[in-house]
Amino acid sequence: MKPASDEGQEPTQAPAEVGMHNQLALDQPWKRFWPPVKGGETWKRLLREHPEVLACRFDVNRPYDRPWRRWADPTFVHGASHAVGHVPSSSWRSGDGQPLVPRRDAEQERQALDNQIRRLKLPCVVPKSFHHLAPLEMYEREKPYKCHLPKDCFPGFKMNNLVSENYEVTISEVTGFEHMFTLNTSGFEFAKCPIAVPEWSDEAVQERYLPGIVEWLKKRLGCEDVFCYAYNFRHYDPQQRPAGQQYDFKPPFLRAHCDASASTCQARLRLYYPDNYTELMRGRVRFINIWRPISPAPVEDCPLAMCDFRTVDREDLVPMDIVYPHFVDEAYEVRYNPAHRWFYKRGMTQEDVIVFKLFDSEAREATVCPHSAFVDPSAPLDAPRRASIEVKAIVLG
Repeated sequence: MKPASDEGQEPTQAPAEVGMHNQLALDQPWKRFWPPVKGGETWKRLLREHPEVLACRFDVNRPYDRPWRRWADPTFVHGASHAVGHVPSSSWRSGDGQPLVPRRDAEQERQALDNQIRRLKLPCVVPKSFHHLAPLEMYEREKPYKCHLPKDCFPGFKMNNLVSENYEVTISEVTGFEHMFTLNTSGFEFAKCPIAVPEWSDEAVQERYLPGIVEWLKKRLGCEDVFCYAYNFRHYDPQQRPAGQQYDFKPPFLRAHCDASASTCQARLRLYYPDNYTELMRGRVRFINIWRPISPAPVEDCPLAMCDFRTVDREDLVPMDIVYPHFVDEAYEVRYNPAHRWFYKRGMTQEDVIVFKLFDSEAREATVCPHSAFVDPSAPLDAPRRASIEVKAIVLG
């Protein structure tokens, strides 16, 4: 099954198409400057300096065209650390789409997981820095947001209102016990996925890697169809990425988050499959992320930590707008909760992957997985910088 074609939307209309929810009481500051009024000063400035912004259209047949990669600030990893007071959990809002269904046996599940950690005697690390969204009163009035727009065209406006706070978090290392964590129970799992890509580039990903991921997921998950709708390369420093590899990159994301909200996944499904959305939602729909290292050396310096779904409460997830030229996406920032349990696998190689959930219409299983890159304090100081690729896919059936 292939996604339907689409001629695109006008940029003045598109922000209402994706990731909207019922948080009408919260201010969305980005709406003060986007979309621009046709003929206004901002519109004229964009027309002169960044006409490609106004020309952006949604095209399901070209999902990997992302001109905003040239505008994004590569140094933005997390907001400024902030010392703030506690905000009661009852006042935090999560989007619609039912990201988490309250579980009657949640506390028993957490106790069982803690008992398992103690029994296995998993080694652990405590990073010097592990960021979550800061519990600011501002977020009682404003919805968190960030914009993938050329900031030089919006003088006086902030491209994001994200502020993070550092917390002490223990992360358990799972080598040898990877099988204890499954996609359906924990929201993530570790696997081997040997797809040979001699040199990483956008062309190699689209022509070789993504078709391999589609076939691998079909076999592993037993699903009917897979559509890869996005991918990102990540690396600390373009001067240190593996020799011969050519790609646009983002730095590792050092803050707890979820890539997409439940409501935006459903809205995105409607964008890609407008003609049979209702039919597809009667079956099972999953949004999956597949993360793997692509650096030659095993990953030591900056691995990816996964939060077990069984330890996540609905109130921990804070919807955030991500503003693109032609649509508005929605993700979850993650509020700190001492009940969370975090895990990682040290020394992942190019054949290793982490598969984790962004959304699952089957609410009786894990539906989402908070995650974050972190600097491993146990890594050698001269550990090679990791490079990685993540692929986001819609899994049908």
